[in-house]
Amino acid sequence: MVQKRALGHSFGALKRGLPLAITAIALAGCESGPWPASYLADAVHQQKQTEVRHRLGAPDAAVQTLDGGSVWTYQFVRGMPTTAVRECWDFELSFDRQGVLRSWTQEPCQ
Repeated sequence: MVQKRALGHSFGALKRGLPLAITAIALAGCESGPWPASYLADAVHQQKQTEVRHRLGAPDAAVQTLDGGSVWTYQFVRGMPTTAVRECWDFELSFDRQGVLRSWTQEPCQ
């Protein structure tokens, strides 16, 4: 009987602390502004396509340019589709023919 009470008490504490823990984890992952922007600002003229892909994942679309470079597009959405607070940003990354990130732009999703 003592074990059940102790276990029940621990479970109750866990139930009360769980929402706080989830909130703390969610806030720890937040950055100010569009979240890939801080990485991309440091990556320009330094990171190659393989490094960017490793950090951001595969692009949503990739197009070869006439000069041998490429343009990658990403769309990043933060928030649940059912919530009122939701952020969506489109990013366009331009790489030269050697695969080095040369520039990027961002704008709110349409």
